[in-house]
Amino acid sequence: MERETVLVLDFGSQYTHLIARRIRELHVYSEIVPFNVGLREIKAVEPKGVVFSGGPDSVYVENAPLPEQEVLEWLLENNVPILGICYGHQLLALLLGGVVKKGGKGEYGRTRLTVIKGNELFSETPREQVVWMSHRDYVETPPPGAEILASTENSPVAAFKLGDKPVYGVQFHPEVRHTKHGLTILKNFLYTVCKCKGEWVVENLAGQLIGEIRREAPEGNILMAVSGGVDSTTAAYLIKEAVGPDRIHLIIIDTGLLREREAEEALNLYKTLGFKYIHLIDAKKEFLEALKGVTDPEEKRMIISRIYFKILDETSSKLASIYGDFEYLG
Repeated sequence: MERETVLVLDFGSQYTHLIARRIRELHVYSEIVPFNVGLREIKAVEPKGVVFSGGPDSVYVENAPLPEQEVLEWLLENNVPILGICYGHQLLALLLGGVVKKGGKGEYGRTRLTVIKGNELFSETPREQVVWMSHRDYVETPPPGAEILASTENSPVAAFKLGDKPVYGVQFHPEVRHTKHGLTILKNFLYTVCKCKGEWVVENLAGQLIGEIRREAPEGNILMAVSGGVDSTTAAYLIKEAVGPDRIHLIIIDTGLLREREAEEALNLYKTLGFKYIHLIDAKKEFLEALKGVTDPEEKRMIISRIYFKILDETSSKLASIYGDFEYLG
């Protein structure tokens, strides 16, 4: 069965991962991609829809994050549904010819929204509803040909639809629980606007990821730094399941900043999980000497990062001379 996918373009919002999670909870697979993802990557996915996330920036700041122009043009030309949220709402309005104003008071927290025009996005939600806002700038005028769907006391264009295109913007955050009818709005976007069937279940994810890894890395050695934590361990295990234990090499770097025996416990964990090549690097002395006398947290972070990647690079070269070149990093 072909997988239906909705992409979430990440413009830096603290809620980006929550957006993707809510979509998956509604049984549609979602992936988060950078805001400047290329058109080739978009086309490869053939998304049923795209969400522009919120973000901390104003659309008017220097170097404000923007999608690639050819990506937006392709989405519009091919009638791929788009939902802009908060910053994504303002960005869509601006790029499509609307007017975004710098706000003074802004809106933060629970806000009363009035649905002005009935629409499939707000289907099965009341005319007056409570939403969660977190913004200062606001859309003053929607793009040419767009219709205003909802407003609040401080947001005259709290939601809009672009003419006959399946393009929507909402100033509020439907993904958070404080927006009472947020899940219904997301469901309307996924099922009615994007025409998703909602057949994806989380149990299918591991098998899908393993298949993707096999396609992306059909041959060649894989090098991966791991810590024993959930994220790196899960990723490493999926790679091992995809390519087998003979092609993946794990590196554990003991920085001297771990809990007592944590590195050894990680080593034993990976042995238990069936990994064949696990390389424990004792770098405690190098890290601790470099950090001696350093009190500034940011300077410490930079030192740790620099030494970590230096050791990783050195270890990679040594292992490559023994096992052959590493074609991929996990």
